[in-house]
Amino acid sequence: MSNNLYSINKVSGSLSGLFIISFVLFSAFFIIYLLIIKFGLNVKVIFVGFLIIYYTVGIVPISSYREGINSEMWILLLFTAVISFIIGNYLSLMLLKINKGYTGKSTSSYINNKNTIILFTLSLISSLIIYLQHGVLILNQSSRFNVSGILQYLTEMIIPITVSIFAFYITTNKKKNFLLITLVTSFVIILSLGYRNQPMLLVISVLLIIIIHYIENNKNEISLFKVLFLSLITTLSVSIFSLFLIYRHETSVSLLKWQDFIEGFHVDLYQFVNPILPFHLAAREGMGVTEVAVERREVIDNMVGSNGLFLQDLLTVLPDISLTAGRVLGIVVNLNENVSLTPSILGGLFIQYGVVGIIIFFIIIGCLYNVFWTKYKNNQDPKYLALSVLLTIYSFELVNRGLFKPMYILIFIIPLFIFKRRKKDG
Repeated sequence: MSNNLYSINKVSGSLSGLFIISFVLFSAFFIIYLLIIKFGLNVKVIFVGFLIIYYTVGIVPISSYREGINSEMWILLLFTAVISFIIGNYLSLMLLKINKGYTGKSTSSYINNKNTIILFTLSLISSLIIYLQHGVLILNQSSRFNVSGILQYLTEMIIPITVSIFAFYITTNKKKNFLLITLVTSFVIILSLGYRNQPMLLVISVLLIIIIHYIENNKNEISLFKVLFLSLITTLSVSIFSLFLIYRHETSVSLLKWQDFIEGFHVDLYQFVNPILPFHLAAREGMGVTEVAVERREVIDNMVGSNGLFLQDLLTVLPDISLTAGRVLGIVVNLNENVSLTPSILGGLFIQYGVVGIIIFFIIIGCLYNVFWTKYKNNQDPKYLALSVLLTIYSFELVNRGLFKPMYILIFIIPLFIFKRRKKDG
């Protein structure tokens, strides 16, 4: 094992290191799950934890990718975002108390079947049109940019639709066979877009709903064996994901071979950092893109006008506008109009609005998280469980993407059409 760990062959070294680091990950996950069982699963903690880990692994210079990052600036921006989020939480607490959010009459939501069927059918039809016009895009991803923005968003609606359905039927312990059929159908629909992110968001959101509900109702019945089993499954999932990263480099015609990648970007302790390497590269990419974009801000303003880069994608639903914010950054930063770049959330806000934009945005999102989560915890209302989970998974995407898109508005609107309100019995 030790010979392979420090072998000249970087693939062998990475595989040996992954085997060793898996034991560390297993122990870490075991402790995390014990804490979750004791204190519960809180979407606010999940989001802040993800935000901190995402930028921290990017700031730590474990590779030479996007060299010259201003680490001090990013630490300050991250600290500002976290503090602003906490302030937003406390502001929403005061608003809830003023509006008697804690002591108001207990209410619950139920599914509006008619609206749900209409929205589900609309999303299904949109995906069928994509399949008929462009084929299976997951096998031909270069063609996905030819799909109209409206069709993409109508299809992606299946995620908040499915999340709303699961939130209701999981919390009411009904129609489990129906839920499986819904999930499989929704997965086929979302695959029509040809992206990997959306299917992952769908799966993660469904898992979050199941885990939150299970922990809320079975906290005292979760045995040590179940915690060990869950830790093992999570560790195996991370390990498989890490192996897939090596496999992609070794088999892709467009990526560097693993050996060349490790040596070319001077990855330190490459044997042990494989599980966090994708986050490191994504975060550094966003930070590097941002710093170049800030220097060329005048060119960006000339391209997007008064609309602003952060909100540019809202205009792509219009028939005559196809220039996305990612392509703008590709042109300005990489000088390539066929490349789409993302600045990450702190970068996207900082380019357009500066530190003030980061403060305002994270105060607002801190308020939303706390209002949705508090209302769910108080009443076990499935609508607010759906909104909490949707806010969480799309916050994950926005942290990496850093640019606003119409879907971030639809995730709040769709549950309002799907759920109706009624007073709880008793």
